[in-house]
Amino acid sequence: MIDYRLILVDSAVLCGVIGALVGLSFRLGPRIWLRSLPKDIQELAEPMTSAERRWAAIMGLLIVGSLFSGLVMSTVRFGSGHGFLPAILHAYLVFQAFNLFDLLVLDWGMMQLIDPTKPPIAGTENARGYRDFGFHAGKSLKGVMLGIPFSAVAVAVAWLVPS
Repeated sequence: MIDYRLILVDSAVLCGVIGALVGLSFRLGPRIWLRSLPKDIQELAEPMTSAERRWAAIMGLLIVGSLFSGLVMSTVRFGSGHGFLPAILHAYLVFQAFNLFDLLVLDWGMMQLIDPTKPPIAGTENARGYRDFGFHAGKSLKGVMLGIPFSAVAVAVAWLVPS
């Protein structure tokens, strides 16, 4: 049994939390997202400093941790009475709702807000990557496959939580 209302509510909360983290961090230090941007932008920008690499790692852990804990909490709310495979499907659908939000809002949406002639990362002016929607679509497709094991592990952890 699929609980679409629960999927929508939990996905909206997850997207709001992670969207706020990404948006704020991009606003404060866009260079920490260099590794997530197309190669031409990475090549034009100065290498990340050790402090930027640390912040990138911290943000990465916060985002992956938020995504994972969100899937675990949503699975706990879904309940273990439905069986393991329905629980994985539930977690996977929450994951994919976030994956779609990431593509449409965080990647494509934010890229549309960037003026390539005045980009947030110095030295990357007029980089074609700022309009490379295929790059982000490709990463999103990887998320379609990554969501399967990620969701299965989240469900396994959720089932360890006493009810």
